[in-house]
Amino acid sequence: MRLFQSIAILFFTVLTLASCGGEYASSTGKGLDSAGTYYSVNIFARDQWEMYYGQPYMLEKVAVLNGQKDSSLVAIENMDWGAILKIFSATDISNKKYLGQYDFSMFDNNLAASKVFYYQAKDPKLFTQVLEINVDPFNSRIRSIYIETAKHSFWNDKIQKLYYAPLKTLQIQETEKPFMGDKKELKVTYKFMV
Repeated sequence: MRLFQSIAILFFTVLTLASCGGEYASSTGKGLDSAGTYYSVNIFARDQWEMYYGQPYMLEKVAVLNGQKDSSLVAIENMDWGAILKIFSATDISNKKYLGQYDFSMFDNNLAASKVFYYQAKDPKLFTQVLEINVDPFNSRIRSIYIETAKHSFWNDKIQKLYYAPLKTLQIQETEKPFMGDKKELKVTYKFMV
C-alpha cells in the first residue's frame, strides 16, 4: 500500500511539473500571475494532495452509467488517484502557450458570498472550454473548481464536466457521442464523509 502511495505522489509531482513548468498561476489581475500564466489546476491539486494526504477519509462513490446507478463506500487511499489526477491535469491552462486564448472575468457572487474567477475559451477547438474558480472572499480559500472540456472529432464528441469542492464533493461527468452507436453518459460522484 505504501509503495502505491509513493508511486502516486511521484507520478503526480512529475505530471504537475511537466505540464505547468513549475510556475504558480494565481487568479489576480487579468487572470494572470506575475510570470504571465493563467491559474494552475495542477498546482491546486498538488496543494490539496499535500494537505490531505494520509487522512483517513471515507467517501461515498455514486456512479451512474446511462441511467444505471451503483454506489459504494471507498477509503480515500483505495481510490484510483492516477486516473482521477490525469483527468484534472489535462485541463490545466497555466502553460504560456494558452496566453491570449481565454477570456477572463472576475465577479462577486452575492448569493453564494464568493468571488468568482472565470476563464472562457475563445476557440471551440481548445480542450478546456471553461474554468470557474469560486473563492471565499474573507479568507481567500478556494471553495470549488468547475471545469468544462470538449474534444470533437469526426468519429466521436466527448464533453466533460468536472467539479471539486474541498472535503465535500469530487465529480466527473462525461458524455460521449460516437459517429455510430449509442451515446454514453457517465457521472461519478465522490462525497466526503467528514
